[in-house]
Amino acid sequence: MTKSDATPEEDQPATTGGVPSVEEPWWRQWLGPGVAATIISALIIALVTVGVAGFNSLKGDMRDLKSDMRDLKSDMRDMGAMLGQQIEMLKLDTMASETRLRQDIKELRAGNRALNDKLDRLLESFLAART
Repeated sequence: MTKSDATPEEDQPATTGGVPSVEEPWWRQWLGPGVAATIISALIIALVTVGVAGFNSLKGDMRDLKSDMRDLKSDMRDMGAMLGQQIEMLKLDTMASETRLRQDIKELRAGNRALNDKLDRLLESFLAART
């Protein structure tokens, strides 16, 4: 019988009890469906585990970020209230300063009038004394 007349089973190297024959390379056993499926399954499980861990970490970071944002909003509200109070205090101080300045200007005008009157009398008396 020639090789072309042989059945595919006859072309296969002989194996004894599931142990590969000496002619078969050592790495060929890794190409079997059972081993390949196990390796692929392990890789998929590892990828899913890493993905879940990354997602949980990301969820935690998002929670922390939301908490920080709430704290920042609260701080901004407090700062806004404080600035509003300071603006009101500045307005009151400005109004009080304006009132004091108006009073000082009134007093200066009254003093100028009195001084003008005295200077007018002095000038009149000087001119009267000269003639």
